[in-house]
Amino acid sequence: METRIKNYVFIPRSIRDDYLNRKITQNEFNLLIWIWFNTNPINGFTAVSYDGLRQDLRSSISYANARKIISSLRTNHYIYFVDHKGKGGSFSVFPVGFLLSNKEIQTEDYIKNKLSITTQPQREELLNAKPHNNFDTQYHNLEEQGRSVIKHFSMNTPSTQITTSNNDNKTKTYKRSIIDIKNFSPKSYEEQKCWEIAKSLGEQDMSFILNRLKTRGIGVIERAWGIFKEVKRENINNPAAYFNKLISKPNKD
Repeated sequence: METRIKNYVFIPRSIRDDYLNRKITQNEFNLLIWIWFNTNPINGFTAVSYDGLRQDLRSSISYANARKIISSLRTNHYIYFVDHKGKGGSFSVFPVGFLLSNKEIQTEDYIKNKLSITTQPQREELLNAKPHNNFDTQYHNLEEQGRSVIKHFSMNTPSTQITTSNNDNKTKTYKRSIIDIKNFSPKSYEEQKCWEIAKSLGEQDMSFILNRLKTRGIGVIERAWGIFKEVKRENINNPAAYFNKLISKPNKD
């Protein structure tokens, strides 16, 4: 019987050698390995944010350090990402030399070529898309809603998954097909982010959050996730239900 290797990450010894030869610092080494561990083997990237990295590495680095380390790793060609000056939140990072599931090793040229092909249609789509009216007005009170939602989830509240079709009162009769999170392959940054959030919440089904991505947009989901991470976990008995409420609440405004 063939041994399964789907959950393994192959990291080149050159990274170890560069660390031993002091070409990269301890923090750069730690963050780079973390990026490799979290990279999707199919699409070759992982979504990161500077504050998220700070939390993931248990505050061993600061927000400012995370920015400097990411910039240094890009300058020295260990990773690649598209310039995102002036933009907050998460962005896609591609580790250079990563072995993809199709057995191809992604070089920096490979990454740039892939991005040049995939980003142009997305830009045209964004340029031609109709703007959402009153976006800021609609979502400016999302943080206040996040705090108030906690009150609805006491210690005795039964567990609820974000994938439950009955979560949306307006669509109780709607039956959503199950999308197994273990077999799901993100095809964009937005899907990658939703996949990572669903995994963090312990979800098994991607259908609900993908539906919310389609109807609410990645902006609402990322804002809700930011609020979710600010709340102390001991105050949330049902994380999935709480996050579901965060991304569903704006629709009622």
